[in-house]
Amino acid sequence: MGRVFDINLTGLREPFVVHADPQEEDLLDLRLRRLLRTWRKKRYALGTLPSRAELDAGVMTDIGANTMELAAVEGGDFTYTSCGKLLAAAMGTDPVGTRTSSYPSVIAKAFLSLYNLGLKTRVPYGVRYAPLQPNRVDHWHRLIVPIRSDSASGSGYLVCGIPFQRS
Repeated sequence: MGRVFDINLTGLREPFVVHADPQEEDLLDLRLRRLLRTWRKKRYALGTLPSRAELDAGVMTDIGANTMELAAVEGGDFTYTSCGKLLAAAMGTDPVGTRTSSYPSVIAKAFLSLYNLGLKTRVPYGVRYAPLQPNRVDHWHRLIVPIRSDSASGSGYLVCGIPFQRS
């Protein structure tokens, strides 16, 4: 069973909640649960981290527009290599080609730390948080799964982000 961490970040109106190695019931959105289930099946069937292409069968059809892929690069940083249209619209930007460290917010710094931790643990992370400026999105629910990447490091992540608005 995974661990849950409530992290208080400066400027956020509520804690940044991290589920390390989450269970399906820790994830509120059914699409995130399906991605986690598929990732685990592939992970154990292959005996190694799956690539994005190995996850594409079925699950990516449902969530592709809500995903982004990151590749590990030198210096403990990550480059965004793809970003789905719905996710980019909810974020208000398309991050493809930029590095995680180029974003100055405390949330980006928290994700950078989490991505680096994930390189060591090789487990998924579920994250729930309220953005600094809730103008486009009231809350984010994200699932971060480690994948085998085509980058020089061979390591990366598939991140599925589901934006939630107040009713």
